[in-house]
Amino acid sequence: MQGTSFSPTPLHSIGYAEDEIAGLTVEMLIPARYRTSHIQHRDNFFSRPEKRTMGNGRELVALSRDGRELPVDISLSPLQAQGHPYVLITMVDATRRRQTENALRTSEERLRLAKHAADLGIFD
Repeated sequence: MQGTSFSPTPLHSIGYAEDEIAGLTVEMLIPARYRTSHIQHRDNFFSRPEKRTMGNGRELVALSRDGRELPVDISLSPLQAQGHPYVLITMVDATRRRQTENALRTSEERLRLAKHAADLGIFD
């Protein structure tokens, strides 16, 4: 695909080499259950393109070359080049961040239960 380039880090996360991914559509990189709605979201984006920053609270999933699903964060930046619309997409594997968030929630819940069960009370 002419005019398309990729950073090796996200490609490594999803298991593709640049020459393999260049001919794929975005829909081939997301689980099948999201493909139809993604086409609608993409059409809506191009009808009113606006910058969408990473961390907007949406749970997104990428499909790796071997079929694994990976949580990802993305940002979208619309561009115009030679009169054609393009999108700069930044993708980050969110696996570690989400694992850390889950561990923090578990720890907070344990602390809450410990405070509740303490005979003498614990003050912050």
